[in-house]
Amino acid sequence: MTNRTFENPVAKRTRRRRRTVVQNVCIVGGIALFYLVPYFSHPPEEMLFEGYSNISFEELRGVRPQPKGLSALLGQQTDAFRVPEAVLALSGKRVTIMGYMLPIETDESEQVHSFALMRDQASCCFGGQPKADEWIQVTMRPGKETTGEMYDLVAVGGPLKVLSESVQGRNDAVYAMDGEKLQKA
Repeated sequence: MTNRTFENPVAKRTRRRRRTVVQNVCIVGGIALFYLVPYFSHPPEEMLFEGYSNISFEELRGVRPQPKGLSALLGQQTDAFRVPEAVLALSGKRVTIMGYMLPIETDESEQVHSFALMRDQASCCFGGQPKADEWIQVTMRPGKETTGEMYDLVAVGGPLKVLSESVQGRNDAVYAMDGEKLQKA
């Protein structure tokens, strides 16, 4: 003879409903995190640097090929893209762009020497890996190091470098910059 515990059907139904509500909140929150996060427009006037072109991450977005066949039916997107011609024309020119700082290299005195400038904060512990065109590898010039915390909102100015004209995955840096100026929001 087996011992079975029978649960009140009303309590069981209530627990299912609660679980469904929590799941729906998580789904909506995830969608909001990745799709409703506003893209940065250009930095405000008080954060512009004289002699620098003003750009945004929206302009750096690569041109992605349209999926074909089964991938198109399943709604799958590819990470492959090519850098737009307008961005290739900016390579080597001084630009100002606004984003979130993710320090990579610091010294003992907490000076940040290099960091990833991110389009948004979605790469935190709950987010995913950013796409290759959603971040810039910034190395501050000697004497221009800065202090900063993870995800400080900053405007950075310096020569933009396009490291590759096309990308097949997410791991490679596409854009780099020698940071000449930095201002926190």
